[in-house]
Amino acid sequence: MNKKTKILLKLTSLILFTFLSLFLVFRKDYKDVLAILKTASFPFIFIAIGCMLLVFFIDGCILTILVNLFQKGYKLHQGILNQQYNVFFNGITPLATGGQPFQVYLFKKQGVNIANGIAVVFIYFVLYKATLLSISLFAFIYNYPRLNALIDQAEYNLLFLLIISFCLIALLSIFIILVAYLPLFKKLFHKIIVFLGKIKIIKKVEIAQQNLNDKIILIRHNASHIFSNWKTMVLLLGLMFLRFIILYSIPFISFYAVHCPLDGKYFLDTISLSSYTSLISGVFPSPGGSVGVEFAYTYLFKSFFSNKINVSDVNATIKGSMLIWRTITFYFGMILGAFVLLIYKPRKKKENS
Repeated sequence: MNKKTKILLKLTSLILFTFLSLFLVFRKDYKDVLAILKTASFPFIFIAIGCMLLVFFIDGCILTILVNLFQKGYKLHQGILNQQYNVFFNGITPLATGGQPFQVYLFKKQGVNIANGIAVVFIYFVLYKATLLSISLFAFIYNYPRLNALIDQAEYNLLFLLIISFCLIALLSIFIILVAYLPLFKKLFHKIIVFLGKIKIIKKVEIAQQNLNDKIILIRHNASHIFSNWKTMVLLLGLMFLRFIILYSIPFISFYAVHCPLDGKYFLDTISLSSYTSLISGVFPSPGGSVGVEFAYTYLFKSFFSNKINVSDVNATIKGSMLIWRTITFYFGMILGAFVLLIYKPRKKKENS
């Protein structure tokens, strides 16, 4: 099965999950939701789109800063385009696992040493997960009294799911960091290379093992160099934090888009609810977290805002805001990523050391 066929199959599964999620979420009140969307405020929709573009820009800045710490000359537009590869391939794979290999592949095409590219992707992953978990932990602490007040038997299950999601993401992050540093995993990779040599997939086993050793050493060196540079770390963590706050503020804007302005005092609550939704989507085993993320958003925001917003149809209003939010934060990025994938064909450059 060639690469194009695999991508097509993943896109097909994404489309199927999308239709399934739309059917399950909107099957009872789709007419009411459509009526709300027909009168949606385009200025606020454009503001939300602008926020999403700013998120992509910040991601590109982070990648560009990281690459230039290892080798000079990497341009901002290259970082932004590289990140769009990540957005697209993460979107079509379960648990957002497909983007990083394609990022490394594109880094190589852009002239970035492959070990440097892997180090950049690894460091970005650590920064991303550390910030995601920190914001989620703050959201739990900040919103605990409200969560506790809202809990009934059904919501206990949701709270349990949130805790499990947080723990799974934390454990996965720790595991990946350990893979990069523990000798045990290097020995495991060596055994895999030996096995591949026995079945004639790898011809020169010793050379392959030495190349692996060299790359692991370089990746560790590059990662240690970044993590020991506190000024750079503060800058990168600041950018990552800003990225998440902008991303998590889009639901707040989406409510304005459906003519349901929220009181400013609920801004941090919206950030918290967005972080919970992100946690659930991060462990839901479908492309883009489809089905799970739509239900999580609808349930969380309805539970919290049902008695705080003054509209005739709370359910349809929240689902309308969800559809705007989901379209902008996920499908908009997928469309941009597909566009970049189709038109951006960098000529393979010689890797810089």
